[in-house]
Amino acid sequence: MRKYLTIGELAKLLNISPFTIRYYEKEGLIKPRQLSEKGYRLYDFDDIYVLSGIMILRDSDIPIKTIKQLLDNYSKDSYKEAIQASYKKVSAEIKRLQTLQRELKEVLTIANITRLDLEEFKIKTLPKRQFIVIKSSDYRMDYSIKELFDIFCTKKIDMSDFYKRDLFYYLTDDDISLCILDKSKKKGFKRLTFEKGKYLSYRFHVNHEAELEDRIADIFNYTDLNKVNCTGDLIFSVGAKVSMVSENGYIGELQLQIQ
Repeated sequence: MRKYLTIGELAKLLNISPFTIRYYEKEGLIKPRQLSEKGYRLYDFDDIYVLSGIMILRDSDIPIKTIKQLLDNYSKDSYKEAIQASYKKVSAEIKRLQTLQRELKEVLTIANITRLDLEEFKIKTLPKRQFIVIKSSDYRMDYSIKELFDIFCTKKIDMSDFYKRDLFYYLTDDDISLCILDKSKKKGFKRLTFEKGKYLSYRFHVNHEAELEDRIADIFNYTDLNKVNCTGDLIFSVGAKVSMVSENGYIGELQLQIQ
């Protein structure tokens, strides 16, 4: 009676494909216990243990090359080092996915808000925020995207995540400044700091830039009617995460610090 497993039986036992086992053999990670008279690969208990260990390491996203090194020159320290590296990588991926989950939840929350719900005033507690001013202009904002691109390149601003960055506009009586959040110590930029505190928030939908002036008037009318004491200038934010929530126009938010 045959006492070893064929490659097909081994694959079925461990719920993998025979192709995967052959691949591991090709890479020198495992070899059959013996070959039958007809040339069939045969495997024993020890082969199951070795293959199970390989599968655990592969599930841990440890490269084939590293696994081979562990099998050829095993030491407890090298094994721990490989597992630790995988642990750090997995932890970073979990953190990335948690961030993505929060972003998706935010988008879904906004997507479910009706237009009437949008045009609402709320009090928010916001953290301390530091901005660098990219470009200041009058309210015509007649500069081109190429001008902004050249500033990013000249000033060596990292644009790798620009597609998901919120844009902020600092509004004064005389001009409007395009800003981005930045905690670094980059030189050559005007810097703005908005302290942690309570802010009057007014989120709304606009179809074109001209409507922004009406929204600015709305927030100051609200402060006058409700006797809200304000401090500082306005910040207008446009969220990249909600850029496709509306078919036309965009969703923006005015923020005004209150006492």
